[in-house]
Amino acid sequence: MSENDDLEDQKEILREKLHPLVKEIHPEWVDQIIDILLELDNEEIINLIERHDFLEARVEEALVVVEQIENDKQNSYFNFSI
Repeated sequence: MSENDDLEDQKEILREKLHPLVKEIHPEWVDQIIDILLELDNEEIINLIERHDFLEARVEEALVVVEQIENDKQNSYFNFSI
C-alpha cells in the first residue's frame, strides 16, 4: 500500500466523520462543502471535527465558494442558451 493510498483512506474516514456534522449545519450542499473542506490538511480537518465553532466558520466559507460555483454554472447556461 502506498502513502497515497493511506492518505485517501484517511480522507475517506474524515469524510465520514464530517458528513453528519456538516449536514447538521447546511444539509443542502453537504457533499460539495465536504469536498472543499477535504482540501485542508488532515490536522485542520480533525480540529474542525473537534471544534464545532471552527467547523461552522469553515462551512460558511465553503458555502460562499459553492454558491459562486453554482452561480457561474447558471450564468454559463444562460449565456449558452441565448
